[in-house]
Amino acid sequence: MASSPRRRSSGCEISSLSHLTSPPDMLYTDGRGFLICEHALEGCDIEIPFNPTIVDLLAIMNICPIQVSANGWRILLGFVAKCRRDGVVATARLFLYFFYPRWVDNCFISYYRRPGRPKILKHAVSNPKEWQYKFVFIKESGSDRPFWVRASDERTMFPLSWRRPRLGPFECG
Repeated sequence: MASSPRRRSSGCEISSLSHLTSPPDMLYTDGRGFLICEHALEGCDIEIPFNPTIVDLLAIMNICPIQVSANGWRILLGFVAKCRRDGVVATARLFLYFFYPRWVDNCFISYYRRPGRPKILKHAVSNPKEWQYKFVFIKESGSDRPFWVRASDERTMFPLSWRRPRLGPFECG
């Protein structure tokens, strides 16, 4: 797996990784960073550092960013953007009120509209072709504390490597 430095942002360096051949659950980090689907950065324009809603959702579900499918990122970021446009505070609990997580192919998490809940995102989307082979590595850079480490106790706010997901039930009220 080859990487090339891409850019620096908020105390971290973002490197693009070439075509991965290892199963995603076999990929790990040294605790100084994490992997994420390239589409989340390129196609969805995820903000670095992550929005608190994303940090909370990863922590509640006990998953690292690489475990979220490209479609999952589109739905999650679409929800955050819609809340921002509508003047609503986006929270992980509110997201889980409208969407439920599902383990897809025993590999990735995607999100689906809960039956009986209003349709708040207009378009259904499909994953971009071969998204599961294209990732970026986000790691700490310099002496700045990375955004994923709490200042109070120096612990990570969400898992940085593969975990068994918590799929619910969640309190969503």
